[in-house]
Amino acid sequence: MASAYIQRDPARKDVVVFVHGVTGDARETWTNPVTNAYWPELIRSDEHFAGANVWVFSYASPKLSNAQDVEELALKLGDALSEVMRTHDKLYFLVHSMGGLIVREMLVLKAVPSSKVPLIFFFGTPSAGANLAGLAAAISRNPQFENLRPFARHSDVASFARSWLATSLDPSKRYPQKIWSYCAYELEGLVANMLIVPELSASHLCSTAPRASLANHSTMVKPKDRTSEPYEYFASAYEESRSPAATILSIRGAITVHNQESPGIDLAALKVRFVTVDDKAFEVVCGESRTGSVKVNLDTHPNEKVIAAATVSEDIRGMRLSNFEPTVDAAGSLSIKYSVAGVKSGFFGRCPTNGQAKIGLQYVVKKQ
Repeated sequence: MASAYIQRDPARKDVVVFVHGVTGDARETWTNPVTNAYWPELIRSDEHFAGANVWVFSYASPKLSNAQDVEELALKLGDALSEVMRTHDKLYFLVHSMGGLIVREMLVLKAVPSSKVPLIFFFGTPSAGANLAGLAAAISRNPQFENLRPFARHSDVASFARSWLATSLDPSKRYPQKIWSYCAYELEGLVANMLIVPELSASHLCSTAPRASLANHSTMVKPKDRTSEPYEYFASAYEESRSPAATILSIRGAITVHNQESPGIDLAALKVRFVTVDDKAFEVVCGESRTGSVKVNLDTHPNEKVIAAATVSEDIRGMRLSNFEPTVDAAGSLSIKYSVAGVKSGFFGRCPTNGQAKIGLQYVVKKQ
C-alpha cells in the first residue's frame, strides 16, 4: 500500500496523519486481526472527526534486509506531506513506535511551523530506546533497529531528543512548548513476555500524563471498534487539543514536558475565562508615541493560578497598538506590555479624538 488519503474532502482543513513503526506497514499496523477494523477507516466514518481528512504514510521496514533509516524516512515523510501541508491548516499525527521518531525528526528537518501541528499522539514510541533493539540490529541489515538502541550519550534516540528539545530556543518552532504530545505505553509483553518499549521510554518528552494500554506493542494500535481503548484515547486527545485552553497554552508556548517531578498538564481540569482590558494607559494623543505596561485584574479564586493568556479581540481607534504582549509571571499575575502611537486622520491630518483601545483576553487558570 502506498501513502494515500483514506478520506479526502477539499473543504476539510484538518487532517489526521498515520505513521507506522519498524517492521510495520500502512495497512497491517492499523488493522485488528479479529474484526478486520482498519483504524484510518474508523476515523473516516466517525462524525467526531467530521472536519478532518485522513492520510496514511507508507514506507518499507523489512525485518532482515536493508532499508532507509529514521533521518532518511523523516525527509521522505516531509516530501510526501508537502501537498497535505499546503492544503490543510492543521495536522494531527497518530504514530506508532518508530513512527514517532520519524515525525519529530521530520518537523525539525523541514522546519514545519508549530502552529500547523496541534497534536502528536505517540503509541509506544521508543523516545529513550527499545528493548531488544540491539539484538535485532546484530542480526538484521535494517538500520532502523540501530536507530532504536536504548538511550545513551551517543545513541540515535539521544540525538533525536536533543534535536527536538533544541527547538525550544527557536521562537518560530518551540515544539516541546507548542505541540501537544500525548503518549501511551504497553502493559503486555510481546517477545518472551518482555515489553518492547517500557513506560519510561514511551512517556519521554510527552506533555500529559501517559496512558496505559492493556495490550502489547503490536496490538496497542489495532482497535476492534470505536469503543476500544486506543481509539478512545486518541479521540479524547483530538478533542482536548482543540479546546480553548489547549489552544491558548500552545499559542503562548506554555506547554510543559511530563517528567517524574511533574505529571504534565491535565487539560480537562483547566478553566478559561474572559476579561476586557479598557485601560486609560492605552489612551494616546495625536502624534504621541510611548511604551508601557499595565497590570490586569482577573477573576480568580484563592486556590487558582493563571498560567497563560492570549488576545482574542481588539477594538482600536485613532492609534497604533504594537508589541502587545500579555505576560503571566511565576505568581500567576497578568500584565501587558505595549507600544502606542497616536494617528492623525482626515484630509488635514487632524486628531478629533485621542487614540483608544479595548482588548479582549482569554486566560487559563488551574487549581493549585
